[in-house]
Amino acid sequence: MKEEKVVLSDLQNIWQAQKLATDTGLQEGTILHNNIKALRKRMVKSNLFATSSLMLAFSAIVYIFIEFEDKNPRFVWSIIAILFIIIVVSTVIWLRLPSKYTIGNEDTLTFINKQINHLSRTKLMIRMSPFYSLLLGVLLNVYFTGITDDWEFIFYVSNLTWLYLIIVTVFSYDFKIKKYDKEVQPIINQLKKISHDLR
Repeated sequence: MKEEKVVLSDLQNIWQAQKLATDTGLQEGTILHNNIKALRKRMVKSNLFATSSLMLAFSAIVYIFIEFEDKNPRFVWSIIAILFIIIVVSTVIWLRLPSKYTIGNEDTLTFINKQINHLSRTKLMIRMSPFYSLLLGVLLNVYFTGITDDWEFIFYVSNLTWLYLIIVTVFSYDFKIKKYDKEVQPIINQLKKISHDLR
């Protein structure tokens, strides 16, 4: 039974490549199909790592919320807002995945346009990342004022937090943009060209 499933999966992959190739040209269609499949695989791995990290942070924050006795409004609302950001980011990163092309579900042009939309979300997410960092920094500062009245402690921890967020945001933004331009943008350009040719 396991071997039959493997064979069926292989046949479906071959069919998908051939179907796309029929409409876009044999060599171009096959290469495009393989590139999208490889890109999706890399993005799934990246998303799994990011989701796992966010869920660990989520669990830690929930634990702090349960254990902390002085649940003043600043503390409560900063925790709720941080958890909301984690949930939103965890959801959005999965919406950027290229969609799968299954037998009989849509024509090639629809599939290509859907891929373009999904992949374009990645760059939008990267461009929005500095705003996520800014919002997170503000919320963390509110959180610090909610757990202690020691302003000297808040001053040092706040500065360290902002320094960390700025460094991580700047370097990760630059890295992600370069990676996007190298791996994703060429596929989008190719998809747009094929979409134009098919109209």
